[in-house]
Amino acid sequence: MLLRVRTRNGVSQVEAGDDWTRDELLKSISELSGIDVDRIKIKSGFPPTEVTFEDVKSVKSIFRQGDSLVVEETSKTESVGDSVVAKDGRTHPMDQESEPSPVAPAPSRAARGSSIADEADFVRRVVPDDNSCLFRAVSLIIGQRHTAALLRRTVANGVRDQPHFYTEVTLGKSNQEYQSWIQRETSWGGAIELSILADHFKTEIAAIDVKTTRMDCYGEGKNYELRGYLLYDGIHYDAIALALGGESNQDLDVTLFASNDAIAQTKAIALAQRENKRKAYTDTANFKLKCQDCGAVVYGEKGALGHTKTTAHSNYAEG
Repeated sequence: MLLRVRTRNGVSQVEAGDDWTRDELLKSISELSGIDVDRIKIKSGFPPTEVTFEDVKSVKSIFRQGDSLVVEETSKTESVGDSVVAKDGRTHPMDQESEPSPVAPAPSRAARGSSIADEADFVRRVVPDDNSCLFRAVSLIIGQRHTAALLRRTVANGVRDQPHFYTEVTLGKSNQEYQSWIQRETSWGGAIELSILADHFKTEIAAIDVKTTRMDCYGEGKNYELRGYLLYDGIHYDAIALALGGESNQDLDVTLFASNDAIAQTKAIALAQRENKRKAYTDTANFKLKCQDCGAVVYGEKGALGHTKTTAHSNYAEG
């Protein structure tokens, strides 16, 4: 079983035997991190929740292939006890299809003066082109396993909870109508959705436009400690990842960085610039779209917006 372990020395991969005990895992992590075994604290899930080992006979019983572990060093006076598997009773809270929990910022080497972004290349992690690409890409960079439907519901709740901010002028439809609309699997997300999700997860989400290489950072200026990056090609969002395991291996991908990590930002923009040179974007001013509700053909973003305004149709596909 391969585990992705983030320590103060970076991110590494640990191959744990099926019969490994807690002591064997801690010994391996101690060798990676230089932290004494009795001062190791392990967190897992999202947000990272402390994992302890009460009545646990083997590591396999609480972790799964590909799980990410965050390793911290406890103070000399802090005891690493054997009370519960996780503070809320769940080893993997991210598996629950409830409202996703806000982020508890994880340790970052960048925050201590160096950047893990120097250790590998940034790559584009493509998500399905199924009208939910924004939500899938955000889920990927945040590190959760929640569905697009759940993140759509999170956005709807954010709109509902701020009626004085998300007005008809802002949304283009009533607050109630928008709540219903964004939960349809055919509705595309954009700036409103990224802004709400950034605030919900307390994580900056930077979307870089491939055509212009401009970066819009949602949640910026709110003292969020972490930032993730997306590529936007005019009609589709993909995730950006630091491929520590190589482009063909996503197991060791890093997708969250310190929000003040200038190296990570530079490399993310450089990736967008390379995609720009490949013309890997859609010219939204002139591309052809077909309305899936009535069959009308329109051209460009302005044509689509005009058609939506007159018909209330919002389901388009490239035509």
